[in-house]
Amino acid sequence: MRDVIILAAGPSVLKYNLRDLEKRGFLIAVNGAAAYSKPQVALTMDRKVAEFFQEIWRVQGVPKIYLRSCIVRSFTPADNMILFQNTDELDLTDEEGKLNGDSSGTCALNLAYQMRPERIFLIGYDMQRGEENRPYWFPPYEWNVVGAARNGTYGMWAKEYQTLRKKLDAANISVFNVNYRSVITTFPQISFEQFLEMTK
Repeated sequence: MRDVIILAAGPSVLKYNLRDLEKRGFLIAVNGAAAYSKPQVALTMDRKVAEFFQEIWRVQGVPKIYLRSCIVRSFTPADNMILFQNTDELDLTDEEGKLNGDSSGTCALNLAYQMRPERIFLIGYDMQRGEENRPYWFPPYEWNVVGAARNGTYGMWAKEYQTLRKKLDAANISVFNVNYRSVITTFPQISFEQFLEMTK
């Protein structure tokens, strides 16, 4: 596989035209971003996200949905739902049925790593809020309109990618951060226009 694209929640995405994004690579969408795109995979560690969006994802026809196993409580998983075990270790794993990381974004990166693409493109990995304290590029979650993550959490998550990069480099996987305002400095930052040119 050549390219995996991971679409996350950062407000920077508001400036991008996501039309046909799924045609530019294998698209993994994280949390609520999966409801506003056409991913091959939706992924979340969050119980409320899973409960709220499961019917939307079904109607959308998302082929595969990855859920952290411990969050499935109030519904019976559909046939296309894959439950994964999780620890917050900062170590990308190849173990089947397991995705490491302490956020949905890092678990999505672990899934991409297991697929061994040539390139991974991160979109919406801002690790900070947008204008007017906006937490996401899509409408806020009705159960937490202000967003759960705070600046300290964003900063901690951003630093974790320095450790995760070691295995990505060892596997000869190039990672590009498609962002103009990301706090993550571990990977080369490119513009959305450069991303479009690289994946045409």
